[in-house]
Amino acid sequence: MTITCPKCGKTNEDTAYFCSCGHPLKSRQNNTAKPDQKDIDKDKYVREQASNSAVMAGLIIGLLVAFGLGAFLFSIAEGFNIFILLVALLAGAIIYLPVFFIVLFFTQKSIIQSDPQIQEIKMLEKRNDKDAIESLIGALHDKNEYVWYRALKALSLHLNDTTIKEIIDKLVHTQGNWRIVNVIEKLKLKEAVQPLIKFMDYPGKNTIIASNICALGEIGDIAAFQPVLKALGENESLYQCASNNIKKIVTKNQTNDFLFDARTDKNHLNRRLIAELLGDFKDQKAAQNQLVDNQVPDTLMELLLDKHNDVRKEAAKSLRKLGDTRWIKIIKGDYGDFKRLGATKDKNLLKVLLAKLAIKPFDNVNIERMIEVLEPYSEKEAKDEIIRLEKELDRLEKQETERLKCLEEAERKKHEEEAERAKHEKEVASKNRQMSHSGGTIACPNCQTRYNREVVIDLLRQQSPEMFYFGEWSTTFYCKNCRYQIPISGK
Repeated sequence: MTITCPKCGKTNEDTAYFCSCGHPLKSRQNNTAKPDQKDIDKDKYVREQASNSAVMAGLIIGLLVAFGLGAFLFSIAEGFNIFILLVALLAGAIIYLPVFFIVLFFTQKSIIQSDPQIQEIKMLEKRNDKDAIESLIGALHDKNEYVWYRALKALSLHLNDTTIKEIIDKLVHTQGNWRIVNVIEKLKLKEAVQPLIKFMDYPGKNTIIASNICALGEIGDIAAFQPVLKALGENESLYQCASNNIKKIVTKNQTNDFLFDARTDKNHLNRRLIAELLGDFKDQKAAQNQLVDNQVPDTLMELLLDKHNDVRKEAAKSLRKLGDTRWIKIIKGDYGDFKRLGATKDKNLLKVLLAKLAIKPFDNVNIERMIEVLEPYSEKEAKDEIIRLEKELDRLEKQETERLKCLEEAERKKHEEEAERAKHEKEVASKNRQMSHSGGTIACPNCQTRYNREVVIDLLRQQSPEMFYFGEWSTTFYCKNCRYQIPISGK
């Protein structure tokens, strides 16, 4: 069977996906006379074929290794035993896994490369005319991942306003697919910054977040700085990736001003990252003026006083990179760091500490640590600050004591109310049980709704007459108003 190209009129085989002019053809996909599993689900077909080949190769090689090792062990041993069999089978199983994955990879790659549609896309990528680019854009929206990814790589060789728009559009519609992100990372497309930032919001999906961070680092747009910090969050596994790529952003923009604003971030991983980055500007020309006026060292000294061990240690490492080696010996990441810091009686450290205390509130533990730093200093400012901090510590302790006292009082009242309520319910239940069979009222212990006892008993007798066969009976019914379970009994 043949199919005619609607664009140029040429006749093509029904197995062709593109005309020689580059126009995409709807051939075998729409040819119900020749259904083919490759066209119905090509991804599944490729995976199954590659998996079958890998399993067979892995089994054959694994069995050969097991048989060979077993024969060798049998020859050197006095006779056959179960240990020889187990060792041989274990060796075969260990060999099976790497063989399986290697054969799977190369077989899958071979099947994909031999696909006629992939072959035609390879031919189109060598052309730079309008028809070829239109055909590649058409293939970019193919449902088969192997096809559209190959078309994407081909389009990346012919960048213009149209192809860039199509690449970004594909990124958006596949919600940050890592394959497209890899292409964008190599192309350094600034137009992709906002879509990449948008798809950073994947909690728990570290692979997607990491690939987006890498692409943003390669592009180097300063707008990505805060989104990368936000994506880092409390995720230790993303730390190195975020660190490396923020360094790229800083280097490409030849500025580090925005780092200082993040030094007070609530997230300790972000503060640690800032401490690390500030130590990497020793050889950068753009940072020299900041080093001269001590903005970088002062910021790092402030981070030496951080409550988190890893932040203090990173700040000490960065100061060593900048030539100040004293702090790396003092900061060991334990509670003794603060006493050792104060013991230096460093004037710059005191200045930074006083400035820090002037603008940042502290909790009880931090106040105690800051007092430890200030105690060795003989300067009046330090003594005055100690007095102020001690007063603040007393105030916080009184406030905490008052808070605990209020909580205890509220808990006591709650227990008293619960006890009173239980007592009242018990009294009402006892009263209900003591009422005569012929009359009286029953009150709900919870909402005080009253019920005619005789009416209630008649309803219960209709629902469960067997209950009244005994000399004494007891049961419960639900209050219509509050659904509380009310006890009732009689003779």
